[in-house]
Amino acid sequence: MITEDYVSFETAKLLKEKGFDEDIARVVNEECEIDYLGSFQPSLAYLNHTWYRCPTLQMAMKWLRDVHNLIISFKFTIHGWICDITKIFRDSNGFIVNINHGIDDDAFTYYDECEKACDIAIKYCLENLI
Repeated sequence: MITEDYVSFETAKLLKEKGFDEDIARVVNEECEIDYLGSFQPSLAYLNHTWYRCPTLQMAMKWLRDVHNLIISFKFTIHGWICDITKIFRDSNGFIVNINHGIDDDAFTYYDECEKACDIAIKYCLENLI
C-alpha cells in the first residue's frame, strides 16, 4: 500500500515561521502527529502545546514553487538520491528572465530515500532562500 510522506517536525516548524498556513488534515507537535477532519480542536491534554500544520512533501514543494518561485527536483545517481533547487525570476510579462540554481550537488549529501532528500531540500529552502 502506498502512503503519503509528510515533512518532518522540524520542517513543519520552519514552514509555519515562513507563512505556510494551508488548511490540511495533519498537525504535529513535539510529541505526536494527529490526522483530523474539519476544524482542529486539541484535547485538554495538548492545549499547552504549539501545533504545526504538517503537509505532505508534495504540498510543501508546491507551496514553495507557487509562493516563492523555488522549484525542487530530485534525481537518483550512483551515490543515491539528491535534490536540485532552482529559483525562478519572472519579469512583469511573466517571462522567465533568469534561472539561478540555489545550490549545487556539493551542498547536500546523498540519501537512500527520495523522501529524505526532498525533506532536506525543503528545509534548505526555508532556512536559506526565503
